[in-house]
Amino acid sequence: EDAEKMLNQPEHAKKDFFRHLPHWIQQHTAMNDAGNFLIETCDETISRDLKQQLLLLNGRWRELFMQVKQYARADELDRMRKEYLDGVGVLSTFTSEANQKLSVPLEVSFLNVKMFVQEAEDIKQKVPVMEAQYKMVTRTAQLVTKEIPQEEVSEMLSTMSAIKGHLRKVTDIFFAY
Repeated sequence: EDAEKMLNQPEHAKKDFFRHLPHWIQQHTAMNDAGNFLIETCDETISRDLKQQLLLLNGRWRELFMQVKQYARADELDRMRKEYLDGVGVLSTFTSEANQKLSVPLEVSFLNVKMFVQEAEDIKQKVPVMEAQYKMVTRTAQLVTKEIPQEEVSEMLSTMSAIKGHLRKVTDIFFAY
């Protein structure tokens, strides 16, 4: 009854309320199995009453489920969005720091050149890791885009394209020679 009442609530309230839908599905299945067991093992009059109640309950469940099934993956979608945003943050930080270190004018001295070479070597060693990170973030974005609004998909694609360009710029600098 509480779940049926929630259908008239705002989207964020429904999302929060139905967040545990996968657990409810398991509970419903267990209840259904127990009900079917009792129907098979009880006296005929009790079985008939149980069967009627179970049919009514399953009908209500089916109607409810058809309206809220999209919330079953809400937690997973939130987790994937977080993974995507974390990955984008790591990649953005890496590419902006690498570009910044490579574009700063260098005062020529032995110590400055030595530090620059060390920083450049550190960046070069991180490039393969960042390329792998980019692939993981791209896969996560592909999974997420199947279940989010088109506007958000466009924003993600634009972000990933920009990061790819920045990463390619860093890669070209170090692996062109």
